[in-house]
Amino acid sequence: AGEEAVVVVALGQTTTIEEAKRLADYARDPQHAYAELAANARAWDDQLSVLRIKTNRPEFDRLVNDWLPYQLLAARLWGRTGPSQRSGATGYRDQLQDVIPLIHLAPERARAQILLHAAHQYIEGDACKWWHRAPNGGTGLADRTHSSDPHLWLPYVTIRYVRGSGDYAILDEVETFLEASPVPKDQEGEATVPLTSRDKDTLLGHCARGIDWTLDRFGAHGLPLMGSGDWDDGMNLVGDEGRGESVWLGFFLHGILLDIAPLFEAKGEADRAERYRERAAKLRTALENCWRGDRYIRAYADDGEELAPMSAMTSSWPTLARAVDAARGREAIENALAVLG
Repeated sequence: AGEEAVVVVALGQTTTIEEAKRLADYARDPQHAYAELAANARAWDDQLSVLRIKTNRPEFDRLVNDWLPYQLLAARLWGRTGPSQRSGATGYRDQLQDVIPLIHLAPERARAQILLHAAHQYIEGDACKWWHRAPNGGTGLADRTHSSDPHLWLPYVTIRYVRGSGDYAILDEVETFLEASPVPKDQEGEATVPLTSRDKDTLLGHCARGIDWTLDRFGAHGLPLMGSGDWDDGMNLVGDEGRGESVWLGFFLHGILLDIAPLFEAKGEADRAERYRERAAKLRTALENCWRGDRYIRAYADDGEELAPMSAMTSSWPTLARAVDAARGREAIENALAVLG
């Protein structure tokens, strides 16, 4: 009675059973277990000590300093355990969005993730909506769809990484493409195991290929085609016949065109930069035609119907994409807050 015992529970994964036995034998010793636990705590302290804030709300400080970065790394990037990601697949847009905070917290991780996603772009310019990694580290099962936005997150995040880190050298990093059969027009998507193409390009070339893929797919109102959904996957039937257009995607693309032009100029591609600025100007005019007095419409359906619910996306992105003046941007946001807030 009154005795104490130490029980060591070790969870892990190895490539061979011999390595698993070796680690299990090592971890069985409580001294080793305590040492590894302390090492893990030190590693997290190092990871979470890069950026610290201090306000008059300790609970907010704790959230920003510790829990959000921890969740970002453990749940999002490593575990990939989001509500719609429980299979562990890597989401093209998901994990690119996840690494934006890492531009300042762990730029080397953000850099590696950007290049990984560049290598999961199809040779035509679109990208895997999600993919699983094969046991050998390559690309396993992947989802190719008519979704209109995933590939554009590569230039969006690349722009922010270069701005935040000053690492222009990443633009010259060379990555391969993927090859797979095109998705039939009457299907939203198709799961496949793509092949690695012999074709390669720089990261900036990958960005250009994705942007051009979208620029080649505009509808009757001068806006990007919706395809089988934009950032809102729930709009998968709005443009499944190939004619629906996304107003939000127009704003998103407008900002990318303006922001990436200086990067092409820095790499000696002034003609492409000017072409992108010209397309942005035309797009801005088309977007202005989507204003309906108190809001921007959200999309045009295949049959031409205007879909105009009050939307946080088409209320905030006009300002984020620098597609409107300050007065219009404020009006759109305040009107949305009055309805949605």
